[in-house]
Amino acid sequence: MGYLRFFGCMFVALAPSLALFIQVTLKRPVWVVLAIGSSFFWLLAVLLSSVIWYIISPLRSSGIFAVLISVPLQELSRWLFYKLYAKMDIKLSTRPTLFNQLCEYSSIGLGSGLIYVLVMYSPFLWTSRLQGALLTDHCPALNLFVFSAVNSFFFSIIHVQLTVMAMLAYKNNSLILSVVVGLLHMAASSITLMNGHVHCGASISLLLGFVIALFFVTGRTVQHYCRTPPPSDGGLFMNLQDSIM
Repeated sequence: MGYLRFFGCMFVALAPSLALFIQVTLKRPVWVVLAIGSSFFWLLAVLLSSVIWYIISPLRSSGIFAVLISVPLQELSRWLFYKLYAKMDIKLSTRPTLFNQLCEYSSIGLGSGLIYVLVMYSPFLWTSRLQGALLTDHCPALNLFVFSAVNSFFFSIIHVQLTVMAMLAYKNNSLILSVVVGLLHMAASSITLMNGHVHCGASISLLLGFVIALFFVTGRTVQHYCRTPPPSDGGLFMNLQDSIM
């Protein structure tokens, strides 16, 4: 029973990442490179936020401080990776298409989503192979291993959605969309703070609703920005980069 639960939870948590990797990213080696690169940048952001959280002991008193530190650093790492990616001037084909562009961005999001699952859930997943169930007062009917697998399932999708929106924002120098992406990321992370305080069904329902709503928001964002050519004058983000350099 223990190993059946282990493999079941593993495939639930990794299902979106594996499907996207096999059906999209694996088709072109350069997309695999993008996924690996974005996962490395995400790891650096989480490592830095962990160091800050550990050094400043008052921040350990509440999970909200971890969210307030980690989310901005993750968004900063996403922007830095985009600047590096733009400098490389990767060409996926001789005739760039909207489909290739979205595959690019989805592969970048896959990297951060997959490494999120591996870092945040894999230690907990390994424990699920043991006999017995892990239940809490707020989740008496659902095994905590399964609950965490479902959370990982949703967040791997959220990382891809937010990355697609963020890449479009950076490409089009849209500060407003970049702020919206950061706020959406903050909102998604804040939902996890409800775990242990409300019934697990409530947080899962909120995450499900969030993912569905984000699908519509991402689709509208793609429709809007892919019809509008990116600015040629560099815009706010290019000016910000020039000031940093």
